[in-house]
Amino acid sequence: PRPAEPAPASPAPPARALPPLPTAAAIPPPPAAEQPARLTVRAAANIRAQPNNKATIIRTAPQGEVLREFSRSYDDWVEVGDTRPQGWMFGKYLVPVKP
Repeated sequence: PRPAEPAPASPAPPARALPPLPTAAAIPPPPAAEQPARLTVRAAANIRAQPNNKATIIRTAPQGEVLREFSRSYDDWVEVGDTRPQGWMFGKYLVPVKP
């Protein structure tokens, strides 16, 4: 007697096309880094090393100087500077720069 032949294999399912890869035009650019807010000193005030009245005075900012806001404390102290943080100033001495 002859051994039984295996049953024929079932046909493979049809190949599915892969979705197209994104092109450079299809990938949105990352969001631009947000620029720190610009503030004007409304009256000459001290820039301090820490956000409190007893901290060392780094310098006095004159009225009209424009600074950038880098962060803000819960009690209205604002970390200010030009291109990088320099120190802290109490918020009541600062107003937003008018566009």
